[in-house]
Amino acid sequence: MLAALGVLETRHGSGSYVSDLNAGDLIGSLSLTVGLLPLDSILELYELRRALEAHAASLATARIDAEVLAELDALLVVLEATVDDDEQSRLDHEFHMRIAEVAGNSALASLLAVFRARSRAYRIFRTDSADEIKTLSDAGHRAILRGLEARDPVAASAAAASHVAQTEYWLRRLQPDAIGLTD
Repeated sequence: MLAALGVLETRHGSGSYVSDLNAGDLIGSLSLTVGLLPLDSILELYELRRALEAHAASLATARIDAEVLAELDALLVVLEATVDDDEQSRLDHEFHMRIAEVAGNSALASLLAVFRARSRAYRIFRTDSADEIKTLSDAGHRAILRGLEARDPVAASAAAASHVAQTEYWLRRLQPDAIGLTD
């Protein structure tokens, strides 16, 4: 179990050794258990995710540069143009994780990656509400980017929290029987 969590490294013929114990790596191992959670538990995690995404956006306002802002804008142009569910999920994940990386805290980025990975299994863009969800999601991304561009931690934080809350709302409204999991 310690090897699965990344705490121990076992070398055949040599023995077991304690790893570097990097916080980000250890947090990433949570995906082993978070991946098993049902939707009700995932929705509880959204309360944490809302706060963490908001904090990451707030931190990123002080650390982001013009190059990353242009990268995020270009990413959103592609995201806004796509209607493919898998591509939307991938680009959405890339947008949010790039912000988490810019925030500069690997433990925060790892925790968000764990939460986001499980959430991505629910396909809200494949429902009858897909057009409305896409419009709101695209607007939420743009609001986050505006906060980052303005270097306004309050605006970026509020936009990120609102965006995550919107996703949580749709997951609660649609529930798993209407959503379906990916393979």
